[in-house]
Amino acid sequence: MINKLLSNPDISIYREEKETDPKGLNKYIVSTPETRYIANDTEIFGIEYSEMLERVCSRIISAFEFITDLILDEGQTLIKNNIPSSLPFNVRESIFKAYDWNCIQTEFISTGTASTDEDEKLVVELNGILTDIQLIYADIVNVPGFFENLLSDVIEKIVEKKKQLRNIILIVFGSTELENILISFLEVCKMHFPSFETIEVFFLEAIFPSDEVQGTYSPEFITSKYELPTYPLERSILNDNGNRAYKPGDYLSSVIEYWTNIRDKAYEGLSYENLVNEKFPDIECSKFGKQNLMSLAEQHLVKLRRLSKCKPDSSLLK
Repeated sequence: MINKLLSNPDISIYREEKETDPKGLNKYIVSTPETRYIANDTEIFGIEYSEMLERVCSRIISAFEFITDLILDEGQTLIKNNIPSSLPFNVRESIFKAYDWNCIQTEFISTGTASTDEDEKLVVELNGILTDIQLIYADIVNVPGFFENLLSDVIEKIVEKKKQLRNIILIVFGSTELENILISFLEVCKMHFPSFETIEVFFLEAIFPSDEVQGTYSPEFITSKYELPTYPLERSILNDNGNRAYKPGDYLSSVIEYWTNIRDKAYEGLSYENLVNEKFPDIECSKFGKQNLMSLAEQHLVKLRRLSKCKPDSSLLK
């Protein structure tokens, strides 16, 4: 069940509540014109993509205290960024625009080599004067293992530094798989930090389904799927990563490969109706009328091939 907390042309915020949700885990679903566009249309990439996400984060942060009853403290707010995937969100700039804060501490997650083997591991530092930390992190969480390592390392470092963690605030494109991870980390945080309060997680447009677990969508997102017949077929936003912002040539190549595969399946006999039911069974395919999947894929590929002329260097220099 979702309950509407806020709605205007720029942003809608819903609270998702289940009887099984533990106290201290608060889940929201946020819908904005930008995130609907991003999730529906893979033609959004590069700087335009980053700027859209920055605007979205600013709106969420501006509404944060009204929605959650929590008060962010500039002196205790810590932003964690991992390179490159979370950087398109640019939370640091979003908070500055929302609150006019100039003293926000930001730390970056880099990789290092373990002394015992060649495997890479996360290296997290925690410096500065923060004592009672409110952690903010934004990302596309498509690799739960990485996210679990990230949170584990952050918690370990806070404990090591003898500091306190009060809140975790997440802004994510994520799935139902993330919910289970957060439930386990909520217990870890309560165990290590006596004053820990809540995990506040803002899912952008949906808590997407995973492992045959049904997802939860914003009403606006469902409605937006009917705007173009390609929208229900676009690849999941959870498959995107830093390339969409920083390596548009590589990103577009992968999208062209995806739609070429759809065209080939259409040639082999796959229908539009069957593919929509496979990709997005929550909508009524009949509203699109009769669609020729092969023609639709070919027309979309023509547009994508034009866009693919945008290379990482020329897109930034012209």
